Amino acid sequence: MVLPKASDSSENAEGASNPPKNSNNEEACWCYFPAAVCTRHIFFGRGSMRTSEVCCLVGIIWCLVSVSAIAQNGEGVEKAKQQAAEYFQQGEWQQAASGYAALVQSEPQFRQGWFRLGFARHSLGNFSEAATAYQKAIALGAPPIAQYNLACAFARLGKTDSALDMLEQSLNAGFTQQAALESDADFASLLDNARFKELNQRMLRAAFPCKYDPRYRQFDFWIGEWEVYNPAGQKVGTNSIQQILGSCVLLENWTSGAGSMGKSFNTFNASTGTWQQTWVDDQGTVIELAGVLKGKTLTLEGTTRDTAGAITLHRLSFTSIDTNTVRQFWEQSTDNGATWNAAFDGKYVRKAE
Repeated sequence: MVLPKASDSSENAEGASNPPKNSNNEEACWCYFPAAVCTRHIFFGRGSMRTSEVCCLVGIIWCLVSVSAIAQNGEGVEKAKQQAAEYFQQGEWQQAASGYAALVQSEPQFRQGWFRLGFARHSLGNFSEAATAYQKAIALGAPPIAQYNLACAFARLGKTDSALDMLEQSLNAGFTQQAALESDADFASLLDNARFKELNQRMLRAAFPCKYDPRYRQFDFWIGEWEVYNPAGQKVGTNSIQQILGSCVLLENWTSGAGSMGKSFNTFNASTGTWQQTWVDDQGTVIELAGVLKGKTLTLEGTTRDTAGAITLHRLSFTSIDTNTVRQFWEQSTDNGATWNAAFDGKYVRKAE
């Protein structure tokens, strides 16, 4: 089972309680009408009070006392929620379970309370009662993490089919914490189950979509640690190309032989169907380029404008020679593409491991 990530608020990740149908303000408004009627009869009628008017006053007093009691009870509920939350956050599961059990009994629509009651009971090894609480939370609209934890409880109870069904429901609803699935002791009995393995792969692809999309893998030949040489065979720098952000981005870390440095972000843009590169160096140079892969060469093009307004066209090509060699060729044009000049011609040689 898992808890919501620390970055998620309890309201978003577990589901806060649904608002009660009646509030203290509504009770107060309900009291307003008889109070207004009685006041009119008493102060604008005859001098003596009738029996009905006395009864009306008693009704007003009872109503005001009821509103006060409701308000006090509301304060008590909030304190009980705070206390239960403290027990929960501290991992004091028995106290947390007792606290949330009392809260959901008095407030059956308390969705977060049902989820946390399930988690606390689960932590205590009360898997059947945990499953009941998770089901209550799910019925009240809890997010997919509740379905995942219910699958965990079913697995602990030996209900394999129910566990796999609920796990699939959590995946279809958007649960993608695949790392939790692989290491979750609740599923130890299912590790060799064919359907479990298939669901694990589906969740892996959902969690890391770029890693399994071949379009994002077109530039992988550039990944690695490289020494870079000019056409004369002189070493001109080193480059480290790393996968980051769930394999959605290739991060370039360039260091020239003279010590200057630059970095670029490289990613496939699914909405445009092109690769994009944003280059920035330690001199403040920024170049935005985009292009596509053709054969073994990825070609990127872009435009820069200097402070005087002069425009330069850029064309970068990366060609995979073999698994250990890549050529990077950078051309520039200052006459709108009529002629091109080589700005950089580098041979990448993969560093020996």
